[in-house]
Amino acid sequence: MHRSRPVANALITVAIILATAHGQILVVVLAGVFVLLYLGLALPAVWSADARRRRDARAVLQQFLDLVHQPRSP
Repeated sequence: MHRSRPVANALITVAIILATAHGQILVVVLAGVFVLLYLGLALPAVWSADARRRRDARAVLQQFLDLVHQPRSP
């Protein structure tokens, strides 16, 4: 694992532990997180009538995508 992403590594470790112990609960929690991210980031970035809010929501969405995107080695 890369040392540059300690938070991501910790989250992956916690997710693996939860998946082995509480599979169904994990599915519900992940679905809830996905819905909240969709409602809080994706929809305002696309459907907001206010141009400033759309711009800010897109910026936050891009930061989130940059956080979870793993660079691929050549």
